[in-house]
Amino acid sequence: MRLMNGSGGRRAAVALLIAGAFALAGCSTSSSQSSQASQTGPAAGFSPVPANQKVSLTMVSYLPLISPEAKSTLAGLISGFEAAHPNISVTVQTTAATTGAATTAVVQRDEAAGSTPDVVQSGLDMLRYLATGGLGAQDLGQAVGASSIAKEWGGPNPYPAAIQHLGQVNGKQYAIPWVLSTPILFYNAALFTRAGLNPSKPPTTWDQVQADALAIKKATGADGLSNCAAGASSSGVDWCTQAVILSNGGSVASGNGETLHWTDPATVAAVAELGKLGKSGAMVNLTTVQTVQEFLQGRLAMVVTSSAAQSALLDKGKMKLMDTTLPSFGSRPSVPVNSGSALAILSKTSVNQRASWEFIQYLTSDAAYKTITTQIGYAPLRTSLANDLGTGSAATVLTKPNIAQLNRLVAWQDYPGPNFAQVQKLLEGAVAAVAFQNQPAASALSAAQQQATSLISP
Repeated sequence: MRLMNGSGGRRAAVALLIAGAFALAGCSTSSSQSSQASQTGPAAGFSPVPANQKVSLTMVSYLPLISPEAKSTLAGLISGFEAAHPNISVTVQTTAATTGAATTAVVQRDEAAGSTPDVVQSGLDMLRYLATGGLGAQDLGQAVGASSIAKEWGGPNPYPAAIQHLGQVNGKQYAIPWVLSTPILFYNAALFTRAGLNPSKPPTTWDQVQADALAIKKATGADGLSNCAAGASSSGVDWCTQAVILSNGGSVASGNGETLHWTDPATVAAVAELGKLGKSGAMVNLTTVQTVQEFLQGRLAMVVTSSAAQSALLDKGKMKLMDTTLPSFGSRPSVPVNSGSALAILSKTSVNQRASWEFIQYLTSDAAYKTITTQIGYAPLRTSLANDLGTGSAATVLTKPNIAQLNRLVAWQDYPGPNFAQVQKLLEGAVAAVAFQNQPAASALSAAQQQATSLISP
């Protein structure tokens, strides 16, 4: 495996909180899969690349930016694939950031240079644009055949149907879901104990988060909460904010993303709750790197972020790291929204498409998911593997809340057209203004929605 830098500046390896990428491309049902099976293409069966035919693949990925553990995990998976397929080599191009916009920039640059990448780790917020915006994502039903896709979903540990749909756009399968996370509340058990709180009973509602954060701040001097739903640690993408909004019964957009719902009463009320957390001093405005540093130094009690942060927060020896599911609004169950990514094929030649499919099958195998889950913290999308991860390791224990939330997962709402990232940033800017600049939620969201609506391309 060779590792290459993408365009733009290089981020520090510890830049970990995944704030960028992963959306539902269309609200598909089982009928979309049956229609896919009737498409033309190599449906009679997939033909692997002959062992004596040399193929070089390029993969665009942001995974090396998540954490040192994620970088080494990807390198190990690729080494294993190359050992099993000595005729296929893989070069990784890293992006400049973990966002869908950064991935899009690398793809566009390569396309302009006439060197189309073969496999792209597509954030689900950019998949619609990757498939329909002229960037060349292949309809997998055409490229490898419906029978190959059906085989991918199956095996001893199959993908749940709801997760299969995450790689679809307009009823066609453009990508295979790969690494997925939900918003998790990580916390420093020692700070809870010092404040007279029981770390075995973490807060389950936002009101309890606020009360515990203020109690910890008063007793220990440590800050209470950094939250990927508000402020600098959102990194300008809105998957985590969407989870908070949906948990209050709100909405961000219509199913196709063309009509925004940022001024709906339940949406405004959810953002106002984030404002209450900030105004009270319970929640602080930290960048992702600052969040990690403060947490590891014992100066921050709680972090709501992607479960992919687990590996970077776990093995430091300065605290007992614990975690729980996304806080709720009172008795209303929380609604976890996924971040994460899927693997799309952009190869234009049949042989590279076939080699790319073999690579994707390897990266989504049972063995690969066991490695990804235990070494990084992502949930295994072959969810029955959760019963086969062992019980002794801290990594396995910490992964349980993420897996538990998958049964009520709602996919990250994407926005159509090339300005999807700017739309996300406008929402995040409005939320930050409410949380940390004392702006009223209704007026901040109304102004942001007006700007964002003009950027959306149907």
